[in-house]
Amino acid sequence: PGKDPNRHSVEYSPEELRLMARRGILTVADLPSLLGVTADMAAINGHAWATLLGALQTATSVEELRTAMTPFIPQYVQYAEDIASGDAKMPYIEKGGIDTIMPEIKAVGTRVAEYFTSG
Repeated sequence: PGKDPNRHSVEYSPEELRLMARRGILTVADLPSLLGVTADMAAINGHAWATLLGALQTATSVEELRTAMTPFIPQYVQYAEDIASGDAKMPYIEKGGIDTIMPEIKAVGTRVAEYFTSG
């Protein structure tokens, strides 16, 4: 019997699949929006950590730490609840979780760091 010329399969390497996924992201959000959201989240997290670290230097009770973190707690708790309920999603979770993304974070971070240290 002959083969159906309309049936074929294509196999992609992991690198090709990653590149296709990255290109696909730009169909749901433009680059300035992606960078803006990333920068906003980094800034919020940095501010929260700085506030917490500052409070850790002087706080003598857990209540003082809670007070210092008051501006952040409701939004963070709501966000965590939204993720748990499925009303919000985190890309790293959808990609397979921290164990899946950590190797890429390490690899990219290392390449960037080596760029700065290579002559």
